[in-house]
Amino acid sequence: MILEVAVEVDGTKYVGSYSVKDGMISVTCLSYGGKTAQIDGTPARLMARDLLEEIYSQG
Repeated sequence: MILEVAVEVDGTKYVGSYSVKDGMISVTCLSYGGKTAQIDGTPARLMARDLLEEIYSQG
């Protein structure tokens, strides 16, 4: 299942999608690519927000 996630970085709202499979979370966004990480006990939705923020902050 693919779910939507959104974050605000420097006053701008960004949207991406994430999925969870086999203990891994993958976050993607149209403009900046994606990131994958192992789930560490943090709820998936919160990890997705953190990863999406990292993607846009680095982009």
